[in-house]
Amino acid sequence: MEMSGRSLLIQQFLPMLATYASNQSPSYLLRMPNALRTRLVARAAAKKRSLHAEILDILQSSLDANPASDFDLNTLAEAVAARVVVKLKEGKG
Repeated sequence: MEMSGRSLLIQQFLPMLATYASNQSPSYLLRMPNALRTRLVARAAAKKRSLHAEILDILQSSLDANPASDFDLNTLAEAVAARVVVKLKEGKG
């Protein structure tokens, strides 16, 4: 099952979102493809806000549209495992 860019972004941020549940504001390094960053920067500029604020807005909107109770951890685990397999195969190529 192929996932949209938004779904992948949400899944990559799930561990960080759990950290946000605490009263600390963690710092993090986010790696992303240049093309995605370019799109996010343009979207943020159009809304006159920072890249950080735009990423948080996208995440919040996505979570509001799909509450945490809708997330199936088994599906998430399978998606992560499938991506790991693809990356391992790419490394062997």
